[in-house]
Amino acid sequence: MDHQNDKIKGKTASGMRWVLLGKFSEKAISFCTMIVLARILVPEEFGLFIMGMVAVEALGYTKSLGIDAALIQRRTQVEESASTAFFLLTVIGILLYSVLYIVSPWLGTLLGNPAVVPVIQLLGVTVLLGSLGRVPLSLMDKNFLFHKKMAAEVSGQVINSVIAVTLALQGAGVWCLVYGYLAKQAWIVIICMGLSGWKPRLVFNRVLASELIRYGKFILGSSTLGYLNANLDKVVVGRILGTASLGLYGLSFNIASALPEYLRISFVRVLFPVYAAIQDQPEKLREAFLKSLTYLSLIYLPACVVLFLLAEDFISVVYGARWVPAAVALQILVFYGFFRTISDAAMPIFRAVGKPRLDFQVTSVQVIVLVLGLIPLVKLFGILGAGMALTLSGFSGVVQSLYRVRQTVHCGLDSILKAILPGCAGSIVMGGIVWIIQWTLYRTMEASLLPIAQLAGVFLAGLIAYVCFMWCINPGLLSRARSDLFRAKA
Repeated sequence: MDHQNDKIKGKTASGMRWVLLGKFSEKAISFCTMIVLARILVPEEFGLFIMGMVAVEALGYTKSLGIDAALIQRRTQVEESASTAFFLLTVIGILLYSVLYIVSPWLGTLLGNPAVVPVIQLLGVTVLLGSLGRVPLSLMDKNFLFHKKMAAEVSGQVINSVIAVTLALQGAGVWCLVYGYLAKQAWIVIICMGLSGWKPRLVFNRVLASELIRYGKFILGSSTLGYLNANLDKVVVGRILGTASLGLYGLSFNIASALPEYLRISFVRVLFPVYAAIQDQPEKLREAFLKSLTYLSLIYLPACVVLFLLAEDFISVVYGARWVPAAVALQILVFYGFFRTISDAAMPIFRAVGKPRLDFQVTSVQVIVLVLGLIPLVKLFGILGAGMALTLSGFSGVVQSLYRVRQTVHCGLDSILKAILPGCAGSIVMGGIVWIIQWTLYRTMEASLLPIAQLAGVFLAGLIAYVCFMWCINPGLLSRARSDLFRAKA
C-alpha cells in the first residue's frame, strides 16, 4: 500500500508540474494575444463573440453526458468502455450540432442580436470536435499523460493567437476570434488522438453504455447547472445592457477568472484521477484535500487582493482607456474567483468516491441564488450588479461544498480554516503594503491612475512583502509547496 501511495504521489507531482507549466504557457500566450486584440477590436465585437460562445456552450456542456468523468473513475473494462463511449459521444455530437444549427436563428432572437446567428453556426463545429476528442482526452488524464496533453493545448493556443491577430489586422472583426478558436479546437483534437496511444475499436457494449450514463447523469446535471451559473450573467447583461456592456463585463470576468480557471484546470485535472485512485482511503483523501486548499489559497488570495486594489490601473495600462469601465465589475468578481477556486478543490472528491449527486446538489443551489439576484441587481447596478449576483452564488457554493466535504471525508472546520490561514494572513499583509504605496503615489503624482513603471513597482513591493511574511511565519511552507508542485518523484 505504501509503495502504491508513493507511486501515486510521484504521478501527482509529475502531472501537476506539467499541467502548471503547460497552462501557464497557454494563459500567458492568451493574455498577450488579448492585449493586442483589445487595441484593435472594440467591446461590441468581443461582446458578439461572447454571445456566440454562450449559445454554443449551452450544448457543449451536454456533449459528454458526464461519460468522461465516468471513464476516469472506472477501474474495470476500461478499453471496452472507452470504445463504447467514443461511438456514443460521436453520435451525440452530430445530433447536437444539427440541433444547434437549426435553432441558431431562434437563439439570435433570444439573445437580442441577429448578427450572432452566423457566429453560432460556425462556432458550433467545436461541439462536434469536442465529442470526437472527449475519450482520448479523458484517457490521457486517467493515465497521467499530462505532458502530451499540455503540448497539444499550448501549440493549439499558439495557432489560435497567430490566426486571430493576423485576421484582426486585416479587419476581420469578430471573425478573427471565431476562426482562431475553431482552429485551436481542431488542432487539439487531432493531436490528442495521435498522442493518447488509444484507438477506438468496433465495439459497443450496451451494458457498459448504461453504466457510464448512469454514473454520468449527475455529472451531466451538474455540468448543465454549471453552465447556467457561468453564463446566465452574460445572457442577462447582453440582453439588458447590450453588446458593448457585455464586452466590458466579459473582459472583467475573464481577468477575474483567469487564475481560478488556470488553477482549476491545473489542480483539479490532476486531483480527480488522484482522488479516484485513493477513493477507498479516507485519511489520504482528507490529507490531499487540505493540502490542495493550502496551496490554492497561497496562490490565489494574494492575486485577488492585488487585482481588487489595482483594478483600474491594471486595465488602463494593459488594455487601454476604453476598457477602464470594466474595473468596477472586476473588483467584485475577484471574490467570486476565490470562492470558485475553493469549491473546485472540493468537487472532485464527490466524483471520486462515487457520489456525483453531491456535486449536482451544490451547483443547484448556486444557480437558484444566481437566478434570484441577477436581473434585479443588473437593472440596479449594471455590470457591477452582475458581478455581485455571481459572487453571491459562488459564496453559496463554498459553504455547501465545504459542508459536504466535512461529511464525506470527516474533515473538521478547524482543519479547513487552518489550511487557508497562511494564505489569508499573507494576503492581508500584502494588501496593506500595496494600498499604502498606491495611496502615497497618488498623493505624490496627483494622478488617479498609475503608469506602467509605478504599477509594476507596487506589485513587486507587495510580492516581496508577501514572500517575506510567509517565510517568517512558516519558513518551510513555500519550499514544500514548490517541492510538491514542481518536483516529481522518480
